[in-house]
Amino acid sequence: MSKVLRASSVVVAAALAVPLWAVPSAFAEQAAENATNGAYFYSAGIAKPDAAPAAPPNVTGDRADGVAPGNLAVASQGGGQEDKVSFLGFDLAAVPLDATVDKAVLTVPIVPNSPPDNVALNAAPELVRACAAGDSGFFGEDGTSMTLAPERLCDQFSSEPATLSEDGKAYVFDITGLAATWLTANDGVALTVGEGVTQPFQVVFAPFAEAKLDLTFTALAPLEELPVDTGTGEAPLAGGFDTGGSLPTFETGGFGTVDAPVVDTALPEPAPQAQAAPEPAVAAPIQNVSAMTEAPLTPSTSFWVGLLALVGIGALLSLILGDTRVTPAGATTSQSRLSKALQGRQGSAAARGPRLARPVAL
Repeated sequence: MSKVLRASSVVVAAALAVPLWAVPSAFAEQAAENATNGAYFYSAGIAKPDAAPAAPPNVTGDRADGVAPGNLAVASQGGGQEDKVSFLGFDLAAVPLDATVDKAVLTVPIVPNSPPDNVALNAAPELVRACAAGDSGFFGEDGTSMTLAPERLCDQFSSEPATLSEDGKAYVFDITGLAATWLTANDGVALTVGEGVTQPFQVVFAPFAEAKLDLTFTALAPLEELPVDTGTGEAPLAGGFDTGGSLPTFETGGFGTVDAPVVDTALPEPAPQAQAAPEPAVAAPIQNVSAMTEAPLTPSTSFWVGLLALVGIGALLSLILGDTRVTPAGATTSQSRLSKALQGRQGSAAARGPRLARPVAL
């Protein structure tokens, strides 16, 4: 029975302590942001050395790729062979690091077919998918060789085929599983040829800055800062100590309250002082160091108490040692012959008994 009562008391105490733990509550929020980086790579593009200066965009064949400068594209040569791939990067600046991404929808606007600047060939949203990007990075490449493009890690994450937006002007991708990993490692997203696509096609997208990511995430509410109890029931000071006379009062344990002293921080201006004539140097008086260091001769209270204790102990010892009735153990008494004879005569007289008086004749 006692074990049951102990367990019940522990449960009740834990339940009562829950409000004191200040467990932060979770809340759902939504955010939307545009891409902060993008790149487009082409299988027939020119691989420029790193040391070479930046070349104009789309230098390949005078726009023979059918993609206007600054735009993105995804294309296939047929048989699932990539011809053009694009990449997008998002910062997720509005999402806290301790949040959980519940939904992430990527919307990429498409560019109408307008040869020779932008050529759309057999374009359809189900031919394009979004995959995880490798960690080699990208930054503003435009028509650069495909050999310099980051990896397309579709085995780690691959979205379902894209869908067309309600207005028909954009491709929509659900990349929730990929965006959930960006809070720890953010390498962006790759737009590439869908799985199992064998027909050739090309779709052209607007510049990366127009791509949008809609997010729904769950974050922990920040803990509210608890006020400091000063013992007077008044709110704590918010701006430090007020030296102008508004300091709080302090409890004195049932004897009333004591106001804190007012500190005047304004320093008075020093009054001008007249320069006095220097006084003649006077030698310091010689003091008797030995007299200053001698201890006082008046006995203290502890001295008198100790003296009385010693006197009492001495009197007690004298009483004990002066008692004649106390015979040390093992001591023997010696008597003289005269004392022995007297003792023997007294003993014989006592044994004979009292003497009777003779009758007297009248």
